[in-house]
Amino acid sequence: MKFFTLFIFGAILGLCVTESPQIDTRYACEGRTLNIECNNGSVIRLIRASYGRFLITICNKNGNTNWNTNCFSTQTMRVAHNRCHMQQSCTLLANADEFGDPCPGTGKYLEIHYQCVPAPTTTTTEPSAPPAWFVTVPTD
Repeated sequence: MKFFTLFIFGAILGLCVTESPQIDTRYACEGRTLNIECNNGSVIRLIRASYGRFLITICNKNGNTNWNTNCFSTQTMRVAHNRCHMQQSCTLLANADEFGDPCPGTGKYLEIHYQCVPAPTTTTTEPSAPPAWFVTVPTD
């Protein structure tokens, strides 16, 4: 009886657990282009976007250690959302013209976290005709 109960519980749990799309992260160093593309039938669900610097190791080929790592643009999510959210693909340029310069003198990078999710399906329906018994009476 314990085995049967455990089997049923496991089957129900298996039905309730759904796999969510993988979260991907892309980076573009300052002055570079970041491209995101989802497969046909999928669109970009933007999770997080930041332009600035949080880690010293990303986009730091010369090993600078004196850059500000508490640096971010407050406009990044809005700009990225307007360009990318619910699109099949998008392109962002990692530069101060797009996002402002939150920390002059510090090398910056664009960091995007996103998922490719199934594109929403839309249907259009024509309004149905009124029933035969419904009569419009002129008011003139």
